[in-house]
Amino acid sequence: MLYDKPGRSGWSLESDAGISDEPYHPAIVGGRYRVTGVLSRRESTDVVNAVDVREDRQVVAKRVRFPDRSTGYRLRKAQQVLTGLRVPEVAAVRDLLEGRQESWLIWDRLSGLNLHDYRQTLPLSSGLSFEERWQHVSPLFESVLHALEQLHRSELPHLDVKPSNVLVGVDGRAVLVDLGVAEDLAEGDEDEGKGEAYRSDLGFVSPEQVSGSQGELASDQWALGALLYFLLSGSSPVSVNYVSHLKTAYGRGQAKPLRQHIPDVPEEFESIIVRMLAWNPLERFESLSAVRSAFEQHALRRRSVSEQLWSTPSAPMVGRGPFITFFEKRLRELAGGVSSVVQVIADPGLGKTRLLAAWEEAAREVPGITLYSSSCLPGQPRAVLDGWFTPPKCEIGKPPPEDLVEQAIAGLAGPTVLLLDALEEVDSISWARIHRAAGQALSSDCATPLLVVLAGRNLPDLSPRVDTTHSYFFNVALPPLSARDVADLIRPEGSEEDDIAVRDSAAEMLCEEARGIPGALMVTFLNEQREGRLERDGRRWVARVGESIDEQMMRPRPTQLDYILSQLASLGTDLELDIALRCLPQTMEEVLDALDWAAQKDLVSYRVVGDRWFLTICTRARSLTPEQSDGLMGLNRRVANCLETLGEQGGLSAERTAIHWRAASEVRFAGQAYLRAARANLRIGSNSEARRLAQIGRNLLPGR
Repeated sequence: MLYDKPGRSGWSLESDAGISDEPYHPAIVGGRYRVTGVLSRRESTDVVNAVDVREDRQVVAKRVRFPDRSTGYRLRKAQQVLTGLRVPEVAAVRDLLEGRQESWLIWDRLSGLNLHDYRQTLPLSSGLSFEERWQHVSPLFESVLHALEQLHRSELPHLDVKPSNVLVGVDGRAVLVDLGVAEDLAEGDEDEGKGEAYRSDLGFVSPEQVSGSQGELASDQWALGALLYFLLSGSSPVSVNYVSHLKTAYGRGQAKPLRQHIPDVPEEFESIIVRMLAWNPLERFESLSAVRSAFEQHALRRRSVSEQLWSTPSAPMVGRGPFITFFEKRLRELAGGVSSVVQVIADPGLGKTRLLAAWEEAAREVPGITLYSSSCLPGQPRAVLDGWFTPPKCEIGKPPPEDLVEQAIAGLAGPTVLLLDALEEVDSISWARIHRAAGQALSSDCATPLLVVLAGRNLPDLSPRVDTTHSYFFNVALPPLSARDVADLIRPEGSEEDDIAVRDSAAEMLCEEARGIPGALMVTFLNEQREGRLERDGRRWVARVGESIDEQMMRPRPTQLDYILSQLASLGTDLELDIALRCLPQTMEEVLDALDWAAQKDLVSYRVVGDRWFLTICTRARSLTPEQSDGLMGLNRRVANCLETLGEQGGLSAERTAIHWRAASEVRFAGQAYLRAARANLRIGSNSEARRLAQIGRNLLPGR
């Protein structure tokens, strides 16, 4: 149940008992892990976000209070197995802290959607055939099966396999996280008004665990069968919403037939799932290897995912310590009632967005400060106003009041930080609001202390509204990294002087090749990793001597490459990578294979804006055939659905959704999206734009 949702800062959790806002103690775990947020808090187990202050690593920690002997043994076994297990489908454990009153298991923090949310992005409509469903589902199932096989080889059962404990990254690879202990099920929340995600996960518990057993290897097989059942049908094999209903729901003694959901499921396939879901553990397959053998006829195979810039874990930020110190000083001044404006202008790749993320984390640690972090998005400039700009309600037939911005600023609650990124994309309406807010921050009559950060590749002129000679106006320029900074990203292969010399020489060469630009440096690191001269070790790399193993250049041209690039080009100039991977009708494997090959040939490029990765086609895509063009309506329908699921920045980006609904000939949904966009623009005082969008929406929705 640990996952990091794209588009948000930090981890989110479908919590068993909800997210607690109470102060958490201890704030420091083991003198090393600084707690930054509580994900779940229960009577005997907690899960928290933390930062490893020694390694500059984001981690997740699970706390077990008063562990009994069997739980203590299980935690030690987990630490022993998962620390040395280098399997990308299993979250890596970094540490175990044991005590009489509590124990802590520490994981690396991962990013992705949990399987509940990820499944909603797949093209699994109700009319889809079994074979079409299996095509999309099998890579996910295979990843979890492979993860469990690795655990079972060490005789370590997971005991908490469920959709919220499986994360799917932007590359489509599923990763198994967390680890079940007896307390997880024993303390379920019986309040029927709480824990929506927890309720949906109850139908994945094995029958023997419901009966009070601590579970065994065969229990994971039952949960894996339930997971496959869910992936194919969208339902769990046992319908149960609350812990108090568990024994009643499981009292039927069998799962609902999959055929009730998917009429054309092959009998031999359903018989495999039935055996995995047998109530008696002795009636299940003897091992997961036997499960794999049973699925071989359905072409189950593990996909090898090539690492791309957008799919690799972020490296520690180096060479930017003085900028963190600078911002911390601004935060102290803000807490003391002093406002300031910071302008950050940097060329692409210099780490501007990454620096703002570090500033955001620093701001979250200061009590009493309200933080808003927002960004323009390609083709969606007004997304930057989402969240923080909420003036009094305007009327669509009247011009907004002249002091609209001042009223919005006055409505902010106490000292406030505004981190506004990618302002090179800003439009005139958004800039007018931002420009005036920055001017208000430095004015003598601003009652609300503000720290306004304006960041972009370039910015419109701030004069005359903003006094750029003011003592609390700051320009920040990011320099390239030095070879010493790059060396901090690389571990020597050993402790001998020769190893350190190899590390320093590699750092100097890499820094020179990338010209010290962090973005280019990460691409260079990735290429060196592919060629065997660097090896990834957590968030850093190890320098070693290796032969070239660049398999990317030897791969054949993917058969669907032209079709995939043409589909992407039809969707617009800049497309969120998430949407490209989730919405194309091809399998995830086919899309990744095509994009990986295209990236190696510079046919596509990637860039990060705010906290999202965007894809740009760098070549002229071939025209679609008439038969291929017929599928564009379905593609636009999936994109529109995905945009609504992933968010429209409070409606400020809803016009884009409407355009895709219209391309899908879904007139009613398009009209509703235009009206959402109209309401959002009215909210920010853009009355003329609101009238335009409302008129389009009403034309598409007769009678409104």
